[in-house]
Amino acid sequence: MISRFSSYVPSSIHELGLEPFYPSGDGNCFYNSLSVRMCGLEHDSEIYQLGGALYGHGHYEYIVEAVRIDMYLTDIDMCYASARLC
Repeated sequence: MISRFSSYVPSSIHELGLEPFYPSGDGNCFYNSLSVRMCGLEHDSEIYQLGGALYGHGHYEYIVEAVRIDMYLTDIDMCYASARLC
């Protein structure tokens, strides 16, 4: 697996003595990587997933409002961009 991704890793990384980490490819690579970084093993990734879900639940209103604002601004920007093209 390491050779499969070696073309994506700059040689300067290896020259610095660093080794890239390749988490399990089970769809939870972010949480697996976080778990390895925080406690050394992937088996605690479910705890970090749960923490992310609880954070999202606890801050639901803020997150939804931020997404609405972002979507609104994106729509406005697209309208301005299309108007400039015409």
